[in-house]
Amino acid sequence: MVLSTNPAVRLYEILSKSKELCSNTANKQSRFRTVESALAQVFDLDINDDEKIFKSIIQIIEMIENIKKLTNKIESNSKDELVRSLTNFEKKIMAIGLDDDIHKLDIIITKEILISINGLALALDVCNQYKNIEEENLMKFKEKIQVLIEELEELDVNYELKSFLNDVLSDLYYKIEEYKIYGIDGLKSSIEQNLGSIMLNKNICEEAYKNKNFKENIKKF
Repeated sequence: MVLSTNPAVRLYEILSKSKELCSNTANKQSRFRTVESALAQVFDLDINDDEKIFKSIIQIIEMIENIKKLTNKIESNSKDELVRSLTNFEKKIMAIGLDDDIHKLDIIITKEILISINGLALALDVCNQYKNIEEENLMKFKEKIQVLIEELEELDVNYELKSFLNDVLSDLYYKIEEYKIYGIDGLKSSIEQNLGSIMLNKNICEEAYKNKNFKENIKKF
């Protein structure tokens, strides 16, 4: 499994692989049907090493806490629902036992939580790109926004999503043009607010989860 510095990417990889194992009929019919056996396979651990397997659960909880801290730093009104979703998931992970049937893990790792974490991975990647943007980079960023607006028509998504993206990007383009009103620090906050409203939007998260081409286009932001 490839490691990532983005904790949401890493967590998504772990949960996706866990879900795949849980959904595997062969595993369900074998004697290795415990949460412990699933985590041992996902983290490539000796199934008899209880301590390391227990620590893998702690590692997942630490990732969730880290993701929540990073998400709370994003200037966006859309983050609260995602953070609540993560907290509820965290509670379920904390309550699970290593000897529990693998089916319990399957129930916990819902499609909704995978969509949320996938969206958070995108948000953290994209928003972090612009934390240190400076005045000399603004023209290049403005041109990038213009290209993204022009390419919206080609996106294979519904009209509502296109309209939402167009409104947010157009507002951001205007703010960059008038950045002297806001100052560079005010503009950084506006950039994060606008991009955060895109990346943490529930409909955007769902579309990025099911539509790989759309996800790749969003990454261009």
